[in-house]
Amino acid sequence: MRAVLKRRFEDGVASTELSQYLRLRHRDLSFAQTVEKVGIFRTMMGGGKTKKAVRFVGDVQQVMAALQDLLPIINHLKGIEGRLDKTKSEKLPTQNST
Repeated sequence: MRAVLKRRFEDGVASTELSQYLRLRHRDLSFAQTVEKVGIFRTMMGGGKTKKAVRFVGDVQQVMAALQDLLPIINHLKGIEGRLDKTKSEKLPTQNST
């Protein structure tokens, strides 16, 4: 069972280099030891810290136009939500009395 877990972990690693490294050099390790080796490998290869990506919108007017296009849908969803809330509040007292 543990060997299956370890194999799935190795198969699920996004980096093919890391997957091969684990299979070739650390076949005899347990699952916990393999996870430890992944941390060491990522640190050595410079992948210890993930980089955060920030995406800026080019034109604020484009965003505002897109929001205006979605406004009728948003209003419709709010109306549905209000009706659902009203239905829930009407059903709650009858459920408590039974």
